[in-house]
Amino acid sequence: MEDNDLKSYLSVFGDRIAVKQYCRNSISGKTSCSEKAGTKKELLLGKLRSKLKSRKRTCQLPDDSDGEDSIPWKCLSGNTNAQKICRQIELGWINEGKQVRAKSGGGTRNVYAQKSAIRNDLLAIAKNLFFPNGVSTFGPLHEFTFDICDFKMTSLNDEVTVAELYENSKMPKLRFYLTTVKCQQERNKDANIALLTSSDDDDFVKSVSVINAFFYQVYVDIMYRYT
Repeated sequence: MEDNDLKSYLSVFGDRIAVKQYCRNSISGKTSCSEKAGTKKELLLGKLRSKLKSRKRTCQLPDDSDGEDSIPWKCLSGNTNAQKICRQIELGWINEGKQVRAKSGGGTRNVYAQKSAIRNDLLAIAKNLFFPNGVSTFGPLHEFTFDICDFKMTSLNDEVTVAELYENSKMPKLRFYLTTVKCQQERNKDANIALLTSSDDDDFVKSVSVINAFFYQVYVDIMYRYT
């Protein structure tokens, strides 16, 4: 609107100037708001694109000093359990038919195993967990015979893989058990030690009985003489 048109509404020149300035500020404010909205939208789209790209990247678990526990896998969209090359499993320890508690060196351990791992691979992982440096609370490695069983306490087939077990069981997480039994030679040693200990205890009891009988006879003789 021109200044001549405004004269019919605002006769004072200063008022017309103030109205024009107010209108200019209002228009520029709307423009800046729309620019800010466009910038925020672009930022959100950028974040969304970066998240989609990060899901397609290949990530890797931290390397262990021995290199046995380092397992690469892919972080993909969808069912990640179906895409990665390793699965988390639970390992327990049963010694001589009894489950070993955590305070005795057992307990339940959560570890990663490759989906292609077979019985011997799981056996090696379990030995490293429950027999660190080849020793456990129940004795060293060479004193035991070992086996790996599934959650139904069935010995694993030599060639079946972790992936096949997951596929067959349809369970979200599989549990395996390291089972140990002392070798017959070690059992014989333990039996001999127990026998010797028992024999020593019997001899001690007999000695105490003889001594008690002797002092009892002395007591009877004394009482007989003085009565």
